Amino acid sequence: MRHTFILLLGAMLSLQGQAQDKQLPFQNTIKVEAGDSHADIIAKAAHVVPSPNQLAALQNEFIAFIHFGPNSFTRLEWGSGKEDPKVFDLKELDTDQWCEAMKAAGMKMVILTVKHHDGFVLWQSRYTKHGIMSTGFRDGKGDILKDLSESCRKYGLKLGVYLSPADLYHIENPEGLYGNLSPYTKRTIPREVPGRPFANKTRFEFVVDDYNEYFLNQLFEILTESTKCGSTGHIPSGKADRPTTIPPGKN
Repeated sequence: MRHTFILLLGAMLSLQGQAQDKQLPFQNTIKVEAGDSHADIIAKAAHVVPSPNQLAALQNEFIAFIHFGPNSFTRLEWGSGKEDPKVFDLKELDTDQWCEAMKAAGMKMVILTVKHHDGFVLWQSRYTKHGIMSTGFRDGKGDILKDLSESCRKYGLKLGVYLSPADLYHIENPEGLYGNLSPYTKRTIPREVPGRPFANKTRFEFVVDDYNEYFLNQLFEILTESTKCGSTGHIPSGKADRPTTIPPGKN
């Protein structure tokens, strides 16, 4: 028994010494090398810590996720992209009531699906007519994202947006951009549209095809207009399918 204890203590001291010798820094990611031993991998795993954004997401704890679109009226789990926008037959909207209920429940954040895989958009995009602008809601002038952004600011809730990279409307539409084999060329984001200038004059350049240009243009709209990010709006690299969050007071 005594020998077993001594061996165990020696192994623990050896592992501790290895970790101290390597002086591993705490990082968001640590690469596991091909020659790493089991002890090396354990030591590295013990030094992986969340990034500031990941930690902030964990601290949100209790959030709401709203999936609102044509499916709310067709009773289908998934849209096809072929729906007539007018099936979105919204009559009234009270996002203050949404946020008041969320706040009372102890939620800290709400994520809205501003475009799901059916391609229908909930804000006044200048790059498509497949959305709220082609419905009878507020005579085509409604903007659910903008309303929710204002309510989140009023009730002190963080706002996140879900913008689907997949888009069945652009797949099924003969003039759609998704998978149209367009060449990858340098594009300026956002693309200017006559009569719809941007107040935010920030510009980006990306080498993309037609659909990815469309996606980035819409992302720019969301972060600089409907959520009222202003100069804080930015296009996050490599995070297209992750919620982009806007802290209270900056939306």
